[in-house]
Amino acid sequence: MTKRKTVVLTHGEDVDGIISAALAKKFFKGEIDVRLVRHSNQLEVFQKLSSENLSDDTNIYIFDLMPKKNLFMATDDQISVMDSLCFKTESVVWIDHHDDFLTWELEKRGVRYIGGEKKKECAALLIWNELISTEFPEEAIEKIDGFLLATIAQVNDYPGEEKMTGIIARSGDRIQQAISCLNYFSREEDLQKLINLIALGENWMAFVNSVLAECEWHIMRARSYLARNQKVLQIGGFDFLLATVDPILPQKQLLRKMRSEHAGKVDGCVVFFSDPANNVLFFSDPVRCSFSAQKFCTYMGGGGRDGDGGFSAKFLDFSDFLSFFEQKMTKYLNP
Repeated sequence: MTKRKTVVLTHGEDVDGIISAALAKKFFKGEIDVRLVRHSNQLEVFQKLSSENLSDDTNIYIFDLMPKKNLFMATDDQISVMDSLCFKTESVVWIDHHDDFLTWELEKRGVRYIGGEKKKECAALLIWNELISTEFPEEAIEKIDGFLLATIAQVNDYPGEEKMTGIIARSGDRIQQAISCLNYFSREEDLQKLINLIALGENWMAFVNSVLAECEWHIMRARSYLARNQKVLQIGGFDFLLATVDPILPQKQLLRKMRSEHAGKVDGCVVFFSDPANNVLFFSDPVRCSFSAQKFCTYMGGGGRDGDGGFSAKFLDFSDFLSFFEQKMTKYLNP
């Protein structure tokens, strides 16, 4: 790969997206410009990039982001965001492991898509297997720690599906908590610092530990708030546990824990993560619940994988969230 500018758009809210960006910095040649994306601001970040003066030899990589419909929607006075990006540059690569129902929109625009929900590989592991191992084989051998990083992301995204536990899982959990803290306090420079430290193989866990020490009180307060803001709603014969919390608590890890604690008692756990995430995650009980939370989230304009999902939304308070969910779920169950 020649030394030319590369722009990486990556999910900046979890381990997979951060490690994916670190792998790009570790192995890709030339200038690497990393842009961090939240679920709630995906369109805005893509619009900003498409409005810039990009040369046709710019490489664009998109990691750990599920394509949303609004990226492909044209307006009366302009073409869609993805059409604009693909017109300006010849090389766009999208690597993801979520719901892939819109990949045909990417492929018809000449975007190289790698992944899909069925592969059961997180974005970082896809990057290692499909890009680094094939395009940089010599460096991959020299920098084999890249595979360890991809494994940390894989275990964090697919717990229980990997044999490796212990320190690998704990490392991923601590990185995720630090990422959630940095996002909550809008410390993007420190998120970029974490990416650089991981890419360079420097003592990034010391940085993670320092962030967690700084935020310990805020984490404890969020847990206390969560305990006071939960309610079970009965809708159409289903029982849903709804809650709201600050996104300083790791989103997927929290939903997994709640689902485990309430297994067999409710059909699904639904949590609204407030500013700056403004995201709703919905994990259903795979045994008790007879419908897919992922399909409901897609209906709400989001998506997911493995039956679970999420969508972007913003609410005034917990009661506003409760009434919104009850209204939407009732309509979904009774079309």
